[in-house]
Amino acid sequence: MATYEGKVFTEEQEALVVKSWTVMKKNAAELGLKFFLKIFEIAPSAKKLFSFLRDSNVPLEQNTKLKPHAMSVFVMVTKFALLETIKEAVPDMWSDEMKNAWGEAYDRLVAAIKIEMKACSQAA
Repeated sequence: MATYEGKVFTEEQEALVVKSWTVMKKNAAELGLKFFLKIFEIAPSAKKLFSFLRDSNVPLEQNTKLKPHAMSVFVMVTKFALLETIKEAVPDMWSDEMKNAWGEAYDRLVAAIKIEMKACSQAA
């Protein structure tokens, strides 16, 4: 059982994350695209952040640049969109326990990124 900033990430939570990720990683490119579509559904203005989407009349699902981009940044996510995407990817496995496990894994990832960013900015 790992402890990070006072939170406990149990072996059961880790097992749920690993089990569901094993299923999802086989279709990571498609899930990455679905993830971004979910973000744009939640916050349509987020499309303005991507120059290749701003002036495009092509439907998002058919944009040739979005899918590769989505694949490359699938792990750099917003929590709600990530959890919703996972819920849709493994509906038979989805439970409160899995939601909590992925939420905790996400929180740990964000915390680790923040620590790394802070270290990099101090070193520069």
